Amino acid sequence: MFGPQGRVVAGITLRATMGRKRAFLFAIPPLVLILVTVALKLAHPERASWPVDILGVFGFSVVLPLTALIIGTSVLGAEIDDGSIVHLLATPVARPLVIVAKYTVACVLTMVFVAIPELLAGLIATGGATRLALGLFVGALAGSVMYNAVFVMISVLTTRAIAVGLLYALIWEGVLAILVARARLLSIG
Repeated sequence: MFGPQGRVVAGITLRATMGRKRAFLFAIPPLVLILVTVALKLAHPERASWPVDILGVFGFSVVLPLTALIIGTSVLGAEIDDGSIVHLLATPVARPLVIVAKYTVACVLTMVFVAIPELLAGLIATGGATRLALGLFVGALAGSVMYNAVFVMISVLTTRAIAVGLLYALIWEGVLAILVARARLLSIG
């Protein structure tokens, strides 16, 4: 897809992003979602309105943006932390290729750490492959792509990517999308 240079950059990005116990950080929010789903399923075995509220609201307004923020900012931050950014910038690799490879890795990791757990939670909550479970999975896939576009862009533009990304998620996605009806149209959520 990217050619040999892109595959090398993607491999370096994947190793750097998943190293140093970062994968545990990525896994915490989806694990909480699955544990809450199991607990609610055991407490309320009959189908009620809680799957939509928990999986839809909590999954898409907390788990997805938080995990995408951590992963999207880590794909560049990990390179800076381990010093491989100097080597990468010294090689004759086109900058757009580097960004596309890092963005692709961020999208795939977010899909693995959010979309698959969202599908599992949906299957647990509804008792099978229902429209809700599949819709949550497809929505999480699409959200992974969109949130990572924003967070990788923020990571490229600023050195305070986590702080700016949190402000974006809390203020724009949280407060303004709820209070201002037209802002909801420009919100990823």
